[in-house]
Amino acid sequence: MYDLKRSALRAASRGYSIVPLHWATHGLCSCGKPDCSSVGKHPFTSHGFKDATTNESTISRWWSEYPDANIGVATGSVSNLIVLDVDRRHGGIESLKKFENENGRLPDGPAVRTGDGGFHLYFRCPAGTVRSRSGVLPGIDMRGDGGLVVYPPSIHKSGKRYRWLHDKSPKKVRTEPFPASLLKVTNTPIPSTSLKSESNISEGERNSTLTSLAGVMRSRGMTMQAIEAALLQDNSLRCVPPLPDNEVCSIARSVSRYPPGDTGILSAPSRSDEKAERKLRFRSGKQISSETPVEVPWIVPPWVASGAITEIDGKVKLAGKTTLLTHMVNAVLNGRPFLGQQTARTKVVYLTEQNLISLRATMERASLLGRRDFIVLSWADAIGIPWPSVVSAVVNECKNRKAGLLVVDTLGQFAGLIGDAENNSGDALRALEPLQKAAATGLGVIVVRHERKSGGSVGDSGRGSSAFAGAVDVVMLVRRPEGNQARNVRLIQTVSRFDAPDELLIELTDEGYRALGAPGEVAKKVAAADLLSSMPKFKKKAATVVELASATGKSRAKVQQLLDTLAGTEELVRSGQGCKGDPYRYHKS
Repeated sequence: MYDLKRSALRAASRGYSIVPLHWATHGLCSCGKPDCSSVGKHPFTSHGFKDATTNESTISRWWSEYPDANIGVATGSVSNLIVLDVDRRHGGIESLKKFENENGRLPDGPAVRTGDGGFHLYFRCPAGTVRSRSGVLPGIDMRGDGGLVVYPPSIHKSGKRYRWLHDKSPKKVRTEPFPASLLKVTNTPIPSTSLKSESNISEGERNSTLTSLAGVMRSRGMTMQAIEAALLQDNSLRCVPPLPDNEVCSIARSVSRYPPGDTGILSAPSRSDEKAERKLRFRSGKQISSETPVEVPWIVPPWVASGAITEIDGKVKLAGKTTLLTHMVNAVLNGRPFLGQQTARTKVVYLTEQNLISLRATMERASLLGRRDFIVLSWADAIGIPWPSVVSAVVNECKNRKAGLLVVDTLGQFAGLIGDAENNSGDALRALEPLQKAAATGLGVIVVRHERKSGGSVGDSGRGSSAFAGAVDVVMLVRRPEGNQARNVRLIQTVSRFDAPDELLIELTDEGYRALGAPGEVAKKVAAADLLSSMPKFKKKAATVVELASATGKSRAKVQQLLDTLAGTEELVRSGQGCKGDPYRYHKS
C-alpha cells in the first residue's frame, strides 16, 4: 500500500520543497476540468509552486485533508534540485543517447520512471539562477527555478505510478552536481518570447500581456503545453497579484486554437486602449444623490436588494440553507411576502452545485418544478469554464431573461476554491470580483457558503477568509437555535450595511416559512403561554401571584413579568382589587 503522506514527508526531510498536486481518477483531473492539459500535475494551493514547503506540520495537514493528492517537488534553488524531464514520446531518449555519445555519459543519480514511460533525472543545483526551460534538447525539458516535478509514488493519468528506477532512489544513490556539459547547452541563448523586460505585470495588464506573450510563442510554433507552462511561470513570478491558474490555462488554450506559426495571432489590445477602458470615474455627493434611488430597491427586505450582494452561511446539510433559499425564491417569483415582508417579483437565475436528480426533489418541495421563470445552471455544465466567464454568461442570461436575482449555491464550488484557496483573502476577493461587477449592473446577488466547523459569530462564521464577509453587503447566518426548539425552527443572525434585525427565529410550516420574532421575545411568549396553561380555568379557583410562583417554581418577579406580557389579551382574566385582603387573582378565560 502506497502512503503518499509518508513519501511527501520523507522527500521534505531530504530538503525538497513539497506542494500538493491535483490527482488523476480514471484519466480525469481532480480539478474538475474535462479538458485539463496537466492531469494530476498542477498544484491546488493558492499560489502554485510558491506554496512549496519543507514544514512537516503543513505537509501533514495537506495530506491528512487530501490523502490522494499527488506529490509535487519545487525545483531550482529552493530544493537544490535540477531535473531533466525526458519525454519518450517526443524523442527524448534518442536525444539523450546522442548527447551522451558526443559529451560522455551523465553521472548516475536518482532517476524516476514517469507514468508515461519517460524519465526524470535528478541533479544538484549549480550556483546562480537556473530557470526552467522547455526543449533544451529535442524531447527534453529542464526543471529549475520556477518549475516543479511530480514525485513518486504519485499516479499518472494513465493509472501508472511514478517510481524510482532500481537502486536509483535518493536513499541509495547520491545526487550529483548538474553536469557542466549540460549547463553549456542550457545556457545557449533561446529566442525571447517576452514583449517587455522582466518587470512586474500589474493588475489591469495581466490578461493582455499574457495573451500577447502566448501569441508570440504560438507564432513561433510552440505547443499548447509549452505555452501553458511558460505562462504559468510568468504569472507566478511577474503578475501582481497572479491570475488564477485556470484563467492562465484558458489563455493558453484560446491562443493555441491558432495554427502554429500563424503571425495573425499577434493582435492583443494595446496598453493605451486598456488604460482608456479602465478610466476611473469620480462622483460628487450630489451626483450620487441624483444617480441612486432614495429608497433601497429591496427584492426581499431587509436581506436582498438590487445592486447588492447577500451571503448566506450555514452548516453543511444541517442548517437548511438551500431549503430557506428555494422558499425565498418561490416568494420572489410570485411576488408574495416572505417572513412577513413584501417581495419584489422578478425572474431568478440559480446556479446549483447539486446534481439534477437531488435538485428536482429540492425544487419540488419549494414548488419550483415546471416554472419558466426559474432558470438553473448546474455546476456539472460549467466544469472547465473559468469562473469570470461563467459569471459573464450568467449576467447575459439574466439580461436576456429579464431576471433580477442571481443565486450562486455554493460560491466555493463554482469559483473553484479548493485546498487552501478559501482561506486566502486574494482568492476570496477574486472569486467575488465578477459578482461585484454583476451587482453593479443592478442585479441582486445571493451567494451561499458553508459555515466553518468551529462555528463563530455572524460575519466570522463562514468557512475561509473573512474577506468574503467584508466584500458583501449583507451576511445571513442560518443555524439551529439552542435549547429545546422544534426541529423545523431556525435562527437567522444578520450583519448588514442596511437596517436589518440582528436575530430572528423562523419556522418552516406546510405553507412556507413564517417569522416568530426575536429570540428573547419568542422565549418570553413561550414562557407566558406555559404560565397560562398552568392557570385555573374558573374564577372561583383563580390564583394569586404568590400561588402561581409556588405552582410553577418561578420567582414572583418572573411570574409578574409574564403576567404583564399576557395583560390585555382575551386569554387572561384578572379579578380582585390588588390590595391587602383582596389581592389580584388570575385565571384563564
